[in-house]
Amino acid sequence: MDRARTSEGEGEALHTRDRIVRAALRLFAAEGIAGTSMRRIASELGFTVSALYAHYRSKDEIIARVLEEAGAPLVLRELEAEAALHGDDPGAVVRHLGERLVAEWDTPRARLTTSVLVREGAFEREAGSRGAGLLAAGEEVQRRMAPLFRRWTESGLIRADVPPEQLAWELFAPLDMVRLRFLHGHATPEELRTGRGLAERHLLFFLSGVLREG
Repeated sequence: MDRARTSEGEGEALHTRDRIVRAALRLFAAEGIAGTSMRRIASELGFTVSALYAHYRSKDEIIARVLEEAGAPLVLRELEAEAALHGDDPGAVVRHLGERLVAEWDTPRARLTTSVLVREGAFEREAGSRGAGLLAAGEEVQRRMAPLFRRWTESGLIRADVPPEQLAWELFAPLDMVRLRFLHGHATPEELRTGRGLAERHLLFFLSGVLREG
């Protein structure tokens, strides 16, 4: 019984922490990170400020959680899953990886996160540590993707005249641009359709230039 109550309490705490992040995300997108205080987040949720601090020690902790959702973990999880399932089929890996990422970036929560990134200039190194952190996350994804491209090159499955690191960049950079331009919190239905279409055409174009015939 004690273990059940403990598990239930932990689940409730995780749910509350997620509610806090969702509320903060809405406020960051609408009012900016600098314009959103812990008191403002608490008010949005109907919490006392002390109750909010019981879950997050500072606004920076909440910001870090928001940026974590925008960074490398999702891409790396999807990459590892696709490599395990279709490691000898570069077309399948690239198509499925790209489609899963776009689908995830197209959720309402992810679109709000993108709005925060755009508003805060968080993809620019000049934005400070937050921007540098996101750029580092993108570089980590490219670094982890490069060995897979190298293996496909050595197996004769893809073209060998372009460095694997460059291939990884060519795959992800246009998808990032689609995300920033079209898959954000204020996107119209038409913009969302345009972004999805561009991403799909990019994947087909990329594969047409990379896969070896036969």
